[in-house]
Order: sequence, then structure tokens, then C-alpha cells
Amino acid sequence: KGENRLGDSITYTSNSYEGFKVLATFIAEDDVDADNGYSMAVTYGDSALKKSAVYASIAADSEVNGYDVVRASIQGKVEDFKLGAMYQTQEKVDGSAEGDGYLLNAAYSMGKNTFKVQYQAMDFDDSDDKTAISVGVDHKLNKNIKVFGFYSSFDMDNNVDQDYLGLGMEYKF
Repeated sequence: KGENRLGDSITYTSNSYEGFKVLATFIAEDDVDADNGYSMAVTYGDSALKKSAVYASIAADSEVNGYDVVRASIQGKVEDFKLGAMYQTQEKVDGSAEGDGYLLNAAYSMGKNTFKVQYQAMDFDDSDDKTAISVGVDHKLNKNIKVFGFYSSFDMDNNVDQDYLGLGMEYKF
């Protein structure tokens, strides 16, 4: 939860003030009986880590897609390594389900390649725990084109485990 791409919304992003930004979003519900959602965030630094060595954010969703979510994340760069962490808590608006989770990731750049690894875990109140590990590599062909591949394995506790292999190409215009 918390990764929503919803329509019918208005977003405000402030100018940067000494590295800090404030973001606010109002999400209008399509259903007349549903409550509108709100999302707020405060960020610090540059998310691409090109202008700052650290990026941090805290965000909260209220009644967005049926959930209240709070998420804190941080990432930093040390030489050729990028390290990141995130913590999230989520609760269904009607109070019927909640969960807490975290993820840790690292990326190492070597020449035209970036090697990546990520571990994530989510603990739900109904004891249905889920974990995943992903490994991947990006290879820059030139300034605008990269090819990438990854493998992810999900341990779904009370459900069937899932494995994914992905290959792709990204072209920036």
C-alpha cells in the first residue's frame, strides 16, 4: 500500500528551502459515499543523489485507496555505493487490517554496470508475513539507453511463493 497512481487529484509541491520540500495531494473519490483522500510529505535532499549525499522523506496518506499509511525512507551515497532503507505502517480505514514493514537496499556502480540487491519484509496483524529478496543489474549502453535484468523471490507465508525474472530496456528521450 502507499504506491498509488490515482486520477482526480490535485498536488502542490513547494520550492526547495535549504534542501527541504513539502508536498500535498488531495484525491477526489469517484464514489459519492466514499471519503476523499489526502497525502502529505516532507522531503530533504535530491532523490537522484546528484546534488546531495543524502535523501530522506516522511509521508502520510489518509483514506487513500482505503488505507492510512505512514512511510519514512532514507538513502545515501558513499563513493560508488547507494544504500537505502524504508519503514512503513499501514492500516485499513475500517480498522480490519494493519501491517508494518521495512526494506533495505544497496546498489554498487562499476563502470557501465550497477549491481543491485534489496530485501523487504511485511508483518501483517493476521500473522501472514511476507518477505522478498531481489537482485539485479543495469547496464548503460549510452547516455540515453540502458538494459536491465532482475530476479525476485517472494516468500508469501500462507500463500504460494512467487519468483519473477525480468529483462528490459529503458530509453530516455
